Amino acid sequence: MVHYVYVVECSDGSLYTGYTTDVGRRIDEHNAGDGAKYTAGRRPVALRYVEYHDSRSAAQRREYRIKNRSREGKERLLPDDPDRVGVDLSWSFSDDQFPAE
Repeated sequence: MVHYVYVVECSDGSLYTGYTTDVGRRIDEHNAGDGAKYTAGRRPVALRYVEYHDSRSAAQRREYRIKNRSREGKERLLPDDPDRVGVDLSWSFSDDQFPAE
């Protein structure tokens, strides 16, 4: 099973980072108000970045690392064009092979 870490931009311009096994379903849940409490009052959300991992533990550790970044650190992951989604395939490493940040 593939596990994803994603970043969405909320309607107020804030960024939310999450983990899922189905990105499309999760974005739909956020936009329906059934996602995280944080995004429920900041709809609609737009997917801005996604990366995949082979294990749940690796994805959740990466989610934690991204959530602890400053806004500027999160923005470095995003493409310059707000209509595009950044996809980083380099994060499909095993748990102990994360590139330096």
